[in-house]
Amino acid sequence: MADRETAHQIRGLVARAQVTGLDDSGAAQTASVKVYEGVERTEVEVVQQFGFSSKAADGGGGILLAVGGDQGDLVMLPAGDPGSRMGGVKAGESVMYNARGDRVHLKEDGTISITSGKATNIEVNGVTIEADGATKRVRCMASDGGPRFVASEDYVKLSAFGKAISITAAGIFSTQPIVIGPEPDPGA
Repeated sequence: MADRETAHQIRGLVARAQVTGLDDSGAAQTASVKVYEGVERTEVEVVQQFGFSSKAADGGGGILLAVGGDQGDLVMLPAGDPGSRMGGVKAGESVMYNARGDRVHLKEDGTISITSGKATNIEVNGVTIEADGATKRVRCMASDGGPRFVASEDYVKLSAFGKAISITAAGIFSTQPIVIGPEPDPGA
């Protein structure tokens, strides 16, 4: 039978902790945690996966690891917040989410579903697509001043090549005479 000190060391290799604070201002995120009643630790490095970073709300939980069995060298796996977790994910799917319910859901059928309570911005090589829930407006524009499309509750506007056309409840307005004819590219 192992002595009491060895048993405590083995028990302390892995522990659950309650997060009391996270500091994301340095090269590595650090946590302040409550390990056991009366046992708190500060500046515990949070090990994050490459390409992904998160900061859970205080009160979440984490798993502490004593590197080399040394209680003075603790690291924590990324903190979790079970109350905010998105469940019901199918095999092969991934979801990034926050505590407000915003999420990016990579579905098993290849669909990417983005849900935001405020706005979504997508930038691709100088082209920006914005969807703003507050103003109920969608904009698509190129940073080089190329074609621009804006749609809101009040109007739809397309501008390109120094020309613009707007559609409102009052009518269709254009900076150039409109040519009536067949759709120029019906397959687009």
